[in-house]
Amino acid sequence: MTLLDRENVGLRRLISNTGVVLNALSRNEGQLRNLVTSGESVFSATARQNKALAETFRIFPTFLDESKATMARLRTFALDTDPLIRDLRPVARDLVPTLRATRRLAPDLRHFFVNLNPPIDASKRGLPALRDVLKGLDPLLVQLGPFLEQLNPILRWVEYNQPITSNFISAGITGVADTTVATGGGVGHYLRQFGPTGPDTVALSPTRQKFTRGNPYSYGANLAIPEMGRFLIIPSHDCDNTAEGEVPPKDDPVDGHAGCFVQPAAPGQAKGTPNVGSKDDYSK
Repeated sequence: MTLLDRENVGLRRLISNTGVVLNALSRNEGQLRNLVTSGESVFSATARQNKALAETFRIFPTFLDESKATMARLRTFALDTDPLIRDLRPVARDLVPTLRATRRLAPDLRHFFVNLNPPIDASKRGLPALRDVLKGLDPLLVQLGPFLEQLNPILRWVEYNQPITSNFISAGITGVADTTVATGGGVGHYLRQFGPTGPDTVALSPTRQKFTRGNPYSYGANLAIPEMGRFLIIPSHDCDNTAEGEVPPKDDPVDGHAGCFVQPAAPGQAKGTPNVGSKDDYSK
């Protein structure tokens, strides 16, 4: 009673509020009845699942421990992945127009793949037939080996001598010219050729003169090289007779001379080496 007397204010409030609560409950008897009934159903269901509920509380600490470990690993993964995500942001921005373009292209791609079915069906017959053809070509390819070994050098020579070959083909028809040689209308034929000029054409010398230039074995690719624009002459087999080696042309009425430069190396040969024969053959 002494304790209640000390808490008389709280006691009065408790009694007063209890009356308020009871009045409120009495005004909603239907809801109170539903609350009691639902509460009974809840507790009955909980009682029926008491084993499962007990198992839940038993494993809940383990669940909490695993959740803590998972969250720690997830945090580490997030920190490690953050630089990658930052690097991927420009890619993601560029990916938007790419996906838009792909969306516009999608109908054409769908049409392409739909129409691809007939070629696939045909390939089921065509590819085995192609395999048989290729297998049948084996003997032919084996026989072509020796033939190509002889043909490839010819084609390589034609490649290196393209100007000569083209001139031969284009000028071959007009190579043999004709003229009237008789009053009766008879036709004579002659072959156009180059006419050499210079002192060598009227006199012989035991040694090569300084002005001598020439290379009977020049290959066609050397007729279109930059050096010809500098020296104004086709390449020579050597320039030993100039006493100066390779020399540019000199335009002088007394001491002038033509330029001279050594023929560049042909594929597979050394610089200045003739395409046919040897230096001794050339000297002879």
